[in-house]
Amino acid sequence: MNTEGKHSGVKLIEARIRNFRSLRRVDVTFDDLTVLIGENNSGKTSLLEALFAAIGAGRRVIEPEDLFLDVDEPKPPKDRGIIIDLLFRPANETGDLEQFPEGSYWTALWGSGISRYDEGDEFLALRTQVSWNAGKGEYVTERKFLGDWPDAKNSEDAKVKSGNVTSVQIEPIALYLMDAKRDIQDELRNRGSFWHKLIAEPGLSDEKIEEIEQTLSRLNESIIEGSQVLSHVQEHLNDLYKTVSTEKGDVRITPLSKNSRNTA
Repeated sequence: MNTEGKHSGVKLIEARIRNFRSLRRVDVTFDDLTVLIGENNSGKTSLLEALFAAIGAGRRVIEPEDLFLDVDEPKPPKDRGIIIDLLFRPANETGDLEQFPEGSYWTALWGSGISRYDEGDEFLALRTQVSWNAGKGEYVTERKFLGDWPDAKNSEDAKVKSGNVTSVQIEPIALYLMDAKRDIQDELRNRGSFWHKLIAEPGLSDEKIEEIEQTLSRLNESIIEGSQVLSHVQEHLNDLYKTVSTEKGDVRITPLSKNSRNTA
């Protein structure tokens, strides 16, 4: 992860998406900041899901249900496949570069996957393709480097390089996708989530954590004491606990989690 604010040296320029969910044929160019604006069900989420399917961290599995369905089609024809092409260019803080710097991290990572336009400028194009494999009787997903970047109407005919793109070659440009804010708590609590890993170790000392948790305990007591409703509920839960349980103890309502790790 780039934590120093330095330019990565590479930039996503364009995405070409074919037959993915609601997107029959969509081409999108990107800038340093790109904002998607549109009505509900206009395809914004499908675009993000397509990018995530191609280069997402812990990439989602592309299912047959992700294939575009035309009006009145009960199921897609077997010769219809999904194509997600992504174009990257070398860049720095001032803009695009003609070539990846010689001996740079990216040239070592992608090697012969890097291609050139006719005029000599370098680029990196990745294709994620889902197609029906008659021999296996199922859809298969492949990721390849492209040898050229033709005009959009001929994009399906781009030259495909031999060999598969590896996860190691994708990881440094991986997309981290967080759903809408309504899902943020689940995302933060999911131990497999990038965002959970990001906040799991906030860098606090044990003494500071203990101080925070003691403060949370005092706040909980203050909230209970100040609320007739919560005091009433806690009192009756205690009576019920003593009736049904043979163990010693009591019931405590905690409006705020006393564990600092659970307060995110």
